[in-house]
This record gives sequence, structure tokens and C-alpha cells, in this order.
Amino acid sequence: MARAGAAFVEWDDAERRRARRLGWATGLLLAVLVLLACPGRAEVSYPRLANIYFPTLAGADLEKLARWDLVVLTTYTGESCGDELETLRQLNPDIKLIVHMPVGYHGGWTCPSALGGLRDALDANGWWLMDTAGEIVTPPFGFGIMNMTTSCAPDGQGQRLCDWLPEHIASHLGPGGTWDGIFLDFCMDDISWVSGYIPNPIDANGDGIADTRAELDAWWKSGMRRMADRLRELVGDDYTLITNGNNTLYDVCDGSTRENFPFMHGGWYENVMHPTYGYASNNANYRQPAVNIVNSIWAGEAGPNGPQGNLNYERQLRFGLATTLVYGDGYFSFDGLDGEDAHSHMWWHPLYDVDLGQPVGRVERVTACPGALPGMVNGEYLRLRRFTKGIVIVNPTGALQAADLGGMYYMGESWNGQFFERSGAVHEVLVHARSGAIVVGRGHMLASSIVLEVVGRGVGGSPEVSWDALPGAERYSVYRSRLDGSVPGEPVLVGVVDTPTFVDDSAAQGMAYRYAVAGIDSSGCEGQLSRPVEVSTEPGSDLHVHFTVDILDGRLTLAWTVSENTRVAIMRTGARGERAAVGDGPQDGPGRLVDESAVPGEAYEYELVEIDGGAERVLALARSRVPVDSAGTALLSCSPNPAAGETLIRFSIGGVVGRGDVARASLTIHDAAGRVVKRLADGPLPSGLHEARWAADDEAGNPVASGCYFCALTAEGRTDTAKLLVIR
Repeated sequence: MARAGAAFVEWDDAERRRARRLGWATGLLLAVLVLLACPGRAEVSYPRLANIYFPTLAGADLEKLARWDLVVLTTYTGESCGDELETLRQLNPDIKLIVHMPVGYHGGWTCPSALGGLRDALDANGWWLMDTAGEIVTPPFGFGIMNMTTSCAPDGQGQRLCDWLPEHIASHLGPGGTWDGIFLDFCMDDISWVSGYIPNPIDANGDGIADTRAELDAWWKSGMRRMADRLRELVGDDYTLITNGNNTLYDVCDGSTRENFPFMHGGWYENVMHPTYGYASNNANYRQPAVNIVNSIWAGEAGPNGPQGNLNYERQLRFGLATTLVYGDGYFSFDGLDGEDAHSHMWWHPLYDVDLGQPVGRVERVTACPGALPGMVNGEYLRLRRFTKGIVIVNPTGALQAADLGGMYYMGESWNGQFFERSGAVHEVLVHARSGAIVVGRGHMLASSIVLEVVGRGVGGSPEVSWDALPGAERYSVYRSRLDGSVPGEPVLVGVVDTPTFVDDSAAQGMAYRYAVAGIDSSGCEGQLSRPVEVSTEPGSDLHVHFTVDILDGRLTLAWTVSENTRVAIMRTGARGERAAVGDGPQDGPGRLVDESAVPGEAYEYELVEIDGGAERVLALARSRVPVDSAGTALLSCSPNPAAGETLIRFSIGGVVGRGDVARASLTIHDAAGRVVKRLADGPLPSGLHEARWAADDEAGNPVASGCYFCALTAEGRTDTAKLLVIR
């Protein structure tokens, strides 16, 4: 049961300041720019976050509280902090402000008016739940239970509490005022469980005889239903009603709260997988779009910023957050106990800043990955859910588990303030017992095919690095290291740019630098660094370098631009490390060269070397692979496999890339009996790599049943097949 009146705990300014939503206050502008890896954000991205916050807003740091997507506040706040509520809306126009209203208990409050009027009505009409000794039923948590049963004695107008209460709530807290909805606390399906916490039996109808558990629960459930039906009628369809308790008011409420997850109402399975009131069921059963909350409460010691550095805290938070993301579309809430009161904190965890985008598909099994750590088992009980910008995995078991991600993803902790560093990329993760993991990306690192071009301006200018745009990259990170003789210093990030060029205004005159560039995709993930180029800013130099490698007619063609008085040569290094000159020898100024001796299928690194007397200086580097003229028709990969939804099929068609070779090809999906289910391609295709997507449907667009299917690629007189599993 949620409790009001907890003391406010100040949130330290050293906490992460990054806002999760664009368009907030000017003071957060710099923090918001950090998230421009995913510009626009027209839809609310996941994770969705809730804060059940019961202290007064007077004096609170509203910019920090505005970072949450949904905030549950007390009725006191609405009557005493109207200006603060308006400020919250200005800071975050999309925030949901929900008012807390108990509908099953009362703590004796006489203010504000919503609670004070309820207290007066309870006392005046005898609407407290009583026991056989004539005492108010008061469990150990200290609040008196209201008589929400249909056996409650009516007032002078013939109304019972379950009839009067929705009118009272709607008139004080309904639409047209401060709130977007109501948090109906203690909205339970039954009440007989309270009998185990009190000395005397319950007598709901006041006849002096103890009620049976069955009739007591039936009266209570009927009263709650009557209250909820009438309240929905009064507030209209667009007002949010969230319950806190194991209830089944699916048709009139928008969602429920799993408070103190996973400890209250049973364990993880009961809270998540229970067919009636589990979180996974609630996600689909309530009015859509459902507004469910999973709330974890830390019971250990904590400072103003939370229990930082505590491994158990990390596991508990990740367990709740991952469960919320994998098994539904709800809001995650995490706070702690302060004395005896919860719901009084603004703890912000770095994982809250991760932008996962939107959910893709449903819960999936995780591919088992044998591990090397003691006690680690395969992924039999792991579950994951894919998002447009990442993957979330939850491990409800008591053992360390390993998950094969099926591609390169980034750990959330690798965020450096501007993007996810490639050093955080992993293809598998270890998930602790009763914990979860969140990784970012789309399953691959950006290809390291950036070829740098360098313009060095030593007289009154700055070094300029430029490159061809990399497909899939939305921004680029630029690194620089100082050259002290032949030993480069530590690479330092000197810029993040939107266009494929960078002018280094911070470079000092008379210095030599090495630059490298990496692409950043729309998930904020950084690809592999390019090979570096070196630039001198020595006064008087007029270095101008443009060095590229193109594939023309199936052959490697090198081209460069340098000043007329610069003497250069081309050096080539193969996969086995052999280094040799290419062409007829050094030449002056710009040039062009076809590498006739390059072997098909081999990868080479080319250096543009300046010849100054007997010394050499590398001006630029470029890499390429010679295309292969062979029958390269093949199915390369089908992922994910097994699949619950869409599968990406990668395949190749043989021939020389870039020469215009084509072949008639067909790509088809067959069922286990060999019948064609779907044609994905049928006609001429150029040589090279191709992709096709199968949405696990037939020719009419209808979803296929779970089972085994086969993908067949036919081209150039040969057929290649692969097995696909569909799991619904």
C-alpha cells in the first residue's frame, strides 16, 4: 500500500543532469544536446519512467522531477503547490501528473478537502469497516479500512460508501483541473486477507456475526466494481485511472501498479506471469493504451542519490527495469524506504538515460551461449525483447546466465556523454541472477570504410579532415593524437560533427597530428575508427592531400591530389604484411594509378608517401579489397532465427562487383512440405550483397503458423537453402 507524508530527500547536483526528453527548460539545453543521437523523438522512447513522489513540491528541484514521464503526487500537492505543478508542465509538456487517492483505507487526514471531506463522511455515516468487537479494522500498517462493501449501511439518502465515493472523487480531482488522472490506492479485489492481521473477525454488515471470507470478498469486490464503474462514467474515457492492488477492473481502468516489486503479492512469477493480475497480462487486459507501473523499493541504506555502488541495488533496479521493458509497455519506478515511508526520492540511474526507441515484437527466448564462468548456465530461462535501438534481457532465475546477442551491441555504461563508445561493444552478455541487461544498437557496428582526405594549412589556417559520407552514419566522432617523433600520443575526442568534414581550430601551429574518424548511427553507437592520417601544421607548409581508392571495372584505381612541388610514391601492404611500391616510382604532383597486380579477394592498405630527399613521410592511408570474379551465389545469414516476427535474410549474387554483372535469381520461402509460402525476389539481380525481409507471412500477408520453414536462393544454376524457425 502506498503511503503519504514521507520527508523530501534532496537530490545532489552531482547526479547525472541529462534530460530524457527534448523541449524542456532553457537551463537543460546543454543536457538535451547530449541526446541528439536520436533527433526529433516524436514518440516517447523507452524506458518509460514513473516517480511516486509524496513530499511537498514546495522547495523541490522541479527540473529534476520533470525528467520522469509520469509522476504520482498527493492531494496535498494539488491544493498547496499549484504554481509548482504548472512549472512541471512547462518543463515537460508531455508529463503525466496523477493524483494519489486512497479508496480502501484512510489515515485520519482532515485536509485537503478531498481527504477531509472523505473523513467527515466516514465518521458521520459509520462507513468504516468494523470488527465483531465494534472496532475499526486497523491492520498493523496503521490506517483504518473503509467499508467499500455492498453490505455497508447506507446514509440518509440511501447511498453506500461505494456509491458516494466516486461522486466525491470526481468533484474534487476530476477532469478540468490540475490532474491527468487518479491513482486509486488500495483498490483490491478482496479484503478477507486483512483478517490475518487483526485480533477480531470482520463484521462488514454490522449484524454482530463474523462474516465468512467468501461473502466478505464478494461484497468488497462488488463495491469496488460499483465505485469504479461510476467513476469512469463521471470522469470520461480520456481520464487515466490507475489502480494499486490485485484487481480485475480491466474495462474501466487504464492499468495497475505492482508496488514493491517483486516482493509484494508474491514473487516474480506471481507479479509478472499470473494469468489474472500479472504484469504481462495487465499489459493487454486493461484499456489501451495501458498505463501500468512496476515499482521497486530499496529497503537498505542509501544516501541522497541512492545506494550508489551497491551490487544488490544494481541487480534489483536492473531486474525491475528489465522486467518492465520485456514483459510490457509500462512505466518503471524505483525509490527507497526513508524511515518507514517510501516514495520520497528522485534517484536517477544512468540506465534511465539510455534511449531504446520503440518496442519491436514480443518476448523472445534467448539463444543459449555456453560460458566460461563457474555457475553460469545456458539461456534456457532468459527472455529478451527487441527495440528499435537496442535489446533488453531479463533473468528471473537464481543462476548467472549467458546470452548470445546475435550481433554487436553496446553496454549502456559506455555512453561518454555524446555517444556509445565502440569500446563498449559486445556480442554476448552475462546476466546476473534475478537481474537484467540493457544493450544499445541494431546488431552491428558501423563498417570501418571511412577513407580520410586531409587538407593541411600551415599558414594562418587549421587542419581540415574530410571524408565520404558513410551509409548509416548520422554523425561522426573525430579523434586526434599528437605526434612526438614517430610515437603518437593518446587519441582524444576533439569533435562530433553532422557532416563529413572537420576543421580543427584548436590545433597548434608547428605541430604534427594524427586524425581518425568513426561514424555514429541513429542509436548513438560509434563504429570502428578509420585508419589514421597525419597532418603537419608547420609554418610555411602548403600540404594539400586527397587520396582515394575506387573500384572501376573490377580493378582498384587510386587517385590523389597534392601540390605540384610535392614528390610522392604509392606503397602497398598486403594481408601478410609485405610492403612494396606500386607503379613506376615516385612522381610529382597529382596522379592516378590502376593497381594491375592486386589479387582478387585480397585486402590491401595503401600509403601515399611524400619523398623528401631520402626521407619518407606518410601523408594519407586508404584500404580496399579487390572484388572476386567467381560464382559467389550464397545465402549468408537469416537473423533472427528462430523468429517471432520479421527475419532479415542476407545473400550474395556472384559476378564482378561494379562491372554490371547480373543474374536471374529467385528467393522463396517454403513450408515443411515444400510448398512455396512467399516469394521475396524473382528476377534479375546485380552481383554483390543483397538483403530481403520476411515478415513471417504468406503471399496474402497473413501470418504463418509456428513451425519449420526453408529459405531457398536459386541463381546461376545452383540453389542454396537455409532452415528458418517461426515461434509465435
